[in-house]
Amino acid sequence: MRFILFILSVWLLCPLLLQAQDSRDMPTRTPEQEAARQTEMLRQALNLTEAQERVVYRINLHYARERQMSNSRAEALERVKRKNADLRKVLTDEQYERLQNKHYERSSYRLPGNRPDPAAPSANPPPRPNRQPVRPSTQPGPRPMTHPGSGYTPR
Repeated sequence: MRFILFILSVWLLCPLLLQAQDSRDMPTRTPEQEAARQTEMLRQALNLTEAQERVVYRINLHYARERQMSNSRAEALERVKRKNADLRKVLTDEQYERLQNKHYERSSYRLPGNRPDPAAPSANPPPRPNRQPVRPSTQPGPRPMTHPGSGYTPR
């Protein structure tokens, strides 16, 4: 009887638990909030001038509104390419290079196999010395250990 009550209570509580998970969704930002946040990050990272900051805000706002209209992956990739081309026109060569480096660092850090070692220096590692291939020895090696009664005898 207790088992039946337990199953019944779990069955009745499952929808409540699933509903509670849906309510924890992240708050959605308006395109204006998203553009302001992105512009602020770029201002700090790239030391934008006020004129650059105004133009970058308009670019970010335009693409944030586009993202709100459609969010398919193919369109998102195309949108990122167009946004980078627009930012390229506004930023100096040095600023654009820093932006590309930040994108590269962020994307390569997320990949599980390409995580940079925080203790490693940022410069290229020193070249490895040339090593000769190891040749098998013609000398007899140590005899493998055998356990008495195991029935194993080395050849």
